[in-house]
Amino acid sequence: MYESTQRESINGKAEHIRKTAARTARHLQDDADDAVSSVVDAVNVVKEDLGDLAQQAGRRVRHVIDEAEGSATRVANGMTAAVRENPVQSSLIALGVGAVIGMLMRR
Repeated sequence: MYESTQRESINGKAEHIRKTAARTARHLQDDADDAVSSVVDAVNVVKEDLGDLAQQAGRRVRHVIDEAEGSATRVANGMTAAVRENPVQSSLIALGVGAVIGMLMRR
């Protein structure tokens, strides 16, 4: 009889341990799922932030390009106007610059 009671006690304790282990496993799985969800959320936030930064950088680069293009256009228009106003002087300057470049290339 003592063995039967002891066996029941051991079986009861074993069942309690199995239930506790199953409950612990469920809690661990829930915690792991929560952690994965948090990481996914964080990655999505970082991805959105990087997208925003890339768009801002693109806008800034576009602005710099537009300004450079405007400056180049103004310089070209100024040079064109100067050549039209002083064609002889402009031709002589071009001839002189060409001669200097030619001499430098011969060396």
